[in-house]
Amino acid sequence: MTATAGFVGFGSTLKWNGTAIAAVRDIPFPNMTRDKVDFTNHDSPDQFEESKPGLGHAGEVSVDMIFLPGDAGQVAALADFLSGTEREMIITGPAAAAFTWTCQAFISAVGGSTPYNGEIVRNFTLTLTGKPVLGVTFAGDLTGLTITTGTLSPALVASTYTYAATTTGTSVTVTPTMATATTIEVWSGATFSALTLVSTLASGGTSSAIAIADVLQHVAIRVRVKRTGYATRDYDITLIKTA
Repeated sequence: MTATAGFVGFGSTLKWNGTAIAAVRDIPFPNMTRDKVDFTNHDSPDQFEESKPGLGHAGEVSVDMIFLPGDAGQVAALADFLSGTEREMIITGPAAAAFTWTCQAFISAVGGSTPYNGEIVRNFTLTLTGKPVLGVTFAGDLTGLTITTGTLSPALVASTYTYAATTTGTSVTVTPTMATATTIEVWSGATFSALTLVSTLASGGTSSAIAIADVLQHVAIRVRVKRTGYATRDYDITLIKTA
């Protein structure tokens, strides 16, 4: 049984005007919605309502945190609420997930509480304005990718991640290179949904041999670039044995 992919959210950050707000609990994503514009009329087919998409809204998010009166992020956010200043807000996911949400926002409400048997908490309600932008930072691109007894088609291009190759040999090895220090994994299998790990390499290393015995046999090869703090980058090669 294949494990479900996903990420634990611990380690995410919320930056307000470039300064991280400390001791934040949950960090909600932009709560986006879109208006429904009613186009229903006496000629609507089969007496069914007709609607079209209208304006999009980034929505509001409520952020809870432990109250730290000396924290630069909390102090700056409160000052911007009092002055009615709009700022850039950036939500950054944990290192393994490597994503960001970026948007403009202003603080529309400030609250908190002082319980008799718990920590003092503060709450900001952020009203988002404009379109939030989701960004994903990948581990980077390979600078070289070669296989023995075969040639990639097309030749390696930084923005291309799917390739084909042919070989007349009974096996191939894969040699990936990359400028940044990282870990590179080579996987193979009959299909891309049924891969097994062949080798874990440093840049410039050569994988173990991948067998391809029969003429017209297809082998799926995936080269996975991994780097601490970034999302993985995959290069897929469909290899075919010719006579």
